[in-house]
Amino acid sequence: MKLSTICFSLLFISVSHHINCQDNINVANVFDPDIYNGRIYNFGASRIDGHQFFESEEFSWEKVSIDKVTYDSLEMNYDIYNQEVLIKYESRFFKKTFSVPIELLREFTIRGHEFIVLNDEERNITIYELISDMDVVLLRKWSKDLQVSTDDDIYDYKFSNYEKLLYFYKSTRIERINGKRDFIEFFPVSGKKDIRRFIRKNRIRIRSASNTELKSLLHFCNTL
Repeated sequence: MKLSTICFSLLFISVSHHINCQDNINVANVFDPDIYNGRIYNFGASRIDGHQFFESEEFSWEKVSIDKVTYDSLEMNYDIYNQEVLIKYESRFFKKTFSVPIELLREFTIRGHEFIVLNDEERNITIYELISDMDVVLLRKWSKDLQVSTDDDIYDYKFSNYEKLLYFYKSTRIERINGKRDFIEFFPVSGKKDIRRFIRKNRIRIRSASNTELKSLLHFCNTL
């Protein structure tokens, strides 16, 4: 099933250009004000069970596109509670963590996951994980909530488990996927029965599916 969408072509060119184009990559090994130009990050709260980050509170060396330049090997993390991308800088003189201004953020990677910044349905600047196979583009939005802890006296607050929402991205429109029915409705009638059978056979729960499961499903859809 070949779904040719203008949005994917533009999105693929953008991601390929920024994330993979070696001619446009700078390695930041000095204090560069074009990189470290956001506010100093300070979460401030204490006595919290859990953390606000994507997958791990440990920073890792990643790529990020800021404005029109992609930087390689920056020590980064993604705060999904505050929706901020953080870059750490250390020298003999000081150690700081900066929040990248979201209006300058284009794409970034975190532990093998690719993220892109787009305007959501209400034109708000939003960070999405990019999951794609050929002509079909899915977006996933990650978040956490901070809740009052009532379990014990050790913590005042606790972070919720990950919350993730799934979307189709087509013709510059972002459409929410609430489950299997929404996913199948995206495709032509001729392939719906085969897609439904593949989902059932592989026991894929669309809303909570892993990236591996979703990419396998998308690859199957593109073979019909």
